[in-house]
Parts: sequence; structure tokens; C-alpha cells
Amino acid sequence: MRGGRRRITIARTIRPGKRAMLRTLACLVCVACPAFAAAADGDVDPTLGGGQVTLARPPDFPTAPTPTGDVLGLADGAYLWIMANQDSTVWIGRTLHDGGADATFGSDGSGRVTLSDCIGFRATFLADDGAGGAFAWTGACLAHVEPDGSLEVGFGGVPLFGSDYTIVDFARDASGRFVFAATTGRTWDVLRYEADGATPDATFGSAGHVQIEIPATNNLRGINALAVRDDGRIVAAGWRGNDHGPNLVVAELTESGELDPAWNGGAVVDLDAPSGQPGIEATSLAIDADGSVVVGGFEASGVVGCCILVTRLDTSGTIAGDFGLREFDLGNTSLGSFFEGRDAVAIRRDGSILFATTAFPVSTDHRTQFALLKTDPNGLLDATFGDGGWRGYTIDDPDNAGQTGDYDQLHAIAVDDASALVFGRMFFEDNSNGRDYVSMVRATFAPPDRIFAGGFDD
Repeated sequence: MRGGRRRITIARTIRPGKRAMLRTLACLVCVACPAFAAAADGDVDPTLGGGQVTLARPPDFPTAPTPTGDVLGLADGAYLWIMANQDSTVWIGRTLHDGGADATFGSDGSGRVTLSDCIGFRATFLADDGAGGAFAWTGACLAHVEPDGSLEVGFGGVPLFGSDYTIVDFARDASGRFVFAATTGRTWDVLRYEADGATPDATFGSAGHVQIEIPATNNLRGINALAVRDDGRIVAAGWRGNDHGPNLVVAELTESGELDPAWNGGAVVDLDAPSGQPGIEATSLAIDADGSVVVGGFEASGVVGCCILVTRLDTSGTIAGDFGLREFDLGNTSLGSFFEGRDAVAIRRDGSILFATTAFPVSTDHRTQFALLKTDPNGLLDATFGDGGWRGYTIDDPDNAGQTGDYDQLHAIAVDDASALVFGRMFFEDNSNGRDYVSMVRATFAPPDRIFAGGFDD
């Protein structure tokens, strides 16, 4: 999950005398706010920029075919985001909860800054610093972005890795250390650095480096995502080669970097594809408040696929209860198919699961959409959500009123109790020119039931 927040369950006991009063207040709220009461889960939140935010890229941020980005939900309700292009330009912005630019971020009132140092042709990620700023992996090195958009002097600035590694995910643990998932194309590598952002952690593996040994057909394997538990253990997910296609693989490391003996008996979790499928791959993961791990992925059948995969593993590395390996076919919805390899999974406080991806709807001239899948805590589709558990979100082209963009490409989501901000890129292409935007839309959700998990005291 990129940008998800920790779930907190609050159990409350309410005296019988107050129960009737609360019911009366609830009715008054419904009468006073009929529009809110009628809203369905997943509806677009009009308080974010009137329904969506589209930020045209400045002249010094040229269009490129494969940008990468991330978004982070902050404690004050604002969003910090990062976007990079193949030309090694990095753009970081701060958007207020209402969709407006934070004029205090940067020096020109635009709410964004362009980084010219510490950049490279690799993926970009953010990690919350707990003080309104963020640590940013900017493509070739680590930087600390202050709440006003400036960079911390003396932090990072020097490339951490050589050209052998490609960084595919990034996290910060409870001790302030930085953990990276990396690959050479045939390896699972995990690297950890001290809180100064420059010193390899000598207590982790060999000089801060662990290579997870995963047997694979043709020596093909890859790590795609990681998350860090509060106690420092690291969960990683990806794939390994098999004769008929990739297997979905999940591993857990101890704080010192060994395979965790309490996780699947000290072995990786290795899941084969469902019958009839060529292979499966894990692409995202999130850790629930109970310690279980939700893994998102897809049927590996090419660039465009039909089927999303979601599973939940308990704290021992076993598939939780009756969850199984859930497979969701977009061919049964108006969204048609999806773009493999760029997605995010998040867990709401009520235990329900959101999976975000880029969809190819069948009725919009091959244009793409941001898309959300919603399941209950057991991985069963929420039939009341959108079209059979799915909702699509199309970004309008701000330079052509009423015309939707050709390509809406998802990068990340930021989830809180009441919403899910879907973040990515919109690219509009016509015969004369192309226009490229950083784009976001916020889906609303009813407050989770678990806020009253203790129920009423009758």
C-alpha cells in the first residue's frame, strides 16, 4: 500500500440513557444532511477541487511516456505527492484537503517544487517523516523534503546504490531506518540504511544487504513490494519463475534479515496459479492492524489482463481462514480489463480491502480509468459498491471542457476512514498536441463500523 494509514479500533460502551439521545441525534443529522445520507460508498467527493484535481505540468517538466509517482496522506488532511519522468525530472507538490495548492510549499505559491539534484531514471516513493514533511526516494538517492518544500541541508544527496539495482519499493521503520526493495532483474534484494539516510545498517544481513534465496525456473524472479512491521520485521512480495508461468511469493524477514522462523516454518509462501491460469504475480501488499498481510496481484497473461488476485495471510504465513486466493475477473464488469503491474492495495479500518489499478473500460474508445475494487474483510466482493464491486473514475481534460482524458494511469492511493484518494497521471493526446497532468480524485466512504466495536451496553 502506498500512503495508507494505520487502523485504530476504538471500543466504546454507552449507557442506556444515552442510546435514545444518540438515535435522535442521528435522525436529526440525516434530516439536516440529506445529500450526505444519500451518498454511496465510492462516490466522488466534490469537496476535492469540485470532484477532481488536474495539475498541468510546468514547462520545465517535459512529458515522458512512463512517469512514476506516489502520494502520502498527512495528519492535517493535506496530501504530499511526487511524480518523476524518464528525463530525470522530479516534481513534488502539496495539495490541501480541498484540492487547492498549498501556497506555503515552495517559493512561487504553486504548492510544488522541481528537484534538479538527486534524481535518476528510477521509481519514486514517499515516506512520512511525522512532522508534515516526507522522505523521498527521488530515483537515485534519498532526500528529506521539509513541510515548506525545501530540502534538509546535509541529508542524503549522494546516490545510495550503484547501477546494478532497481528500487521497486521503499519504507521507513519505527526506528527511523530506511528499507528498500531492489532487484537486478533476477534477484530479491532488501537493503536497510540508518536514519541518516547514508549509512548501511551493519546489523542487517551483510553490511545492510540481504538477498533472499528463492529457487526459480530459468533463474527468473522479482520482488515488487514490501512493508515493515512495528517490531522491525519486513514483509516482501513478488514472484518466481515456474514452468507454466510465475508463482506468487511472499517472504518475511526478521529485524536482522533472516527468513523469519515463525513465518511459514522459516520458508517463503509460494502460491501457484489457479487451475487454467498461466501464472500469478504479487504486486502490492498491506499489513492489517491484527498483523495479517493482504497481498494484491494479478494473473500474469500479458500487458492487459482480466483478473485481479487478492489473498490474506495470517501472522504465521498461512492463508487466513476461508479467504483463499480470490480471483476477480474484470471481464464481468463495465471496466473490461486492466493494465498489469501498476496498482496499490489498502485496508480500511473496518477491515474491508481496496485494490486500485488502471482499467480499460469497454465503452470509452480504449481510454483508461482509475479503478477501485472493494471487498469485505474476507475478500468477498462488495456487491453494493459500483458495478459488482468495482468503480471507475475518469479524469476530465481541463483544457477541453467535458472531454475525458485518453489515458488515466494510476500510481498510488492514500486511504483514511472516510475516503480514498486515487492519484496518478492523465495524458490527453490528439492530432495536434499532447497534454500531461498530475491527477487525483477522492472517493468517499461511510465511517467504519468498528469505531463502535464494543457496541451498546443494554
